[in-house]
Amino acid sequence: MQAIEQVRAYPVPELARQGFLAASFGLTHAAKVRTLLSQWMTRLSERGERPQWRFFLLSNGGFYVAPIQMTPLASLYRGRTFGGRLTSDAAGIIATLLTLMELTRESCEHELVVAFDRLLEFAHNHDDWESINCAIT
Repeated sequence: MQAIEQVRAYPVPELARQGFLAASFGLTHAAKVRTLLSQWMTRLSERGERPQWRFFLLSNGGFYVAPIQMTPLASLYRGRTFGGRLTSDAAGIIATLLTLMELTRESCEHELVVAFDRLLEFAHNHDDWESINCAIT
């Protein structure tokens, strides 16, 4: 029986960051993605922070964006409260998933659905999966 390989995240090197959003979300969505990610992170942060971003590529072909430093989260939008706090990484996964969901609703592009599924596959094995799942459902 062959073991299923866990999806891994790899930080995007500094020199490759310039065109990351356009390459990942598509040129037509790049500007809107910046706005949506900032809006989601403002909603997710206790202080309404607008952090700088780290970019990650996933071994399954997916990607996500996470804040470099952010105050750990005690609660999220829609009044949902979690027992404990989310890491910046988990908050970034949530913000990226919600951004992908919003873009997919607007454009119905297959590539966005695939990107969502790949990130969700990675998120299933994340330490904060239960909170991530609660935030996106």
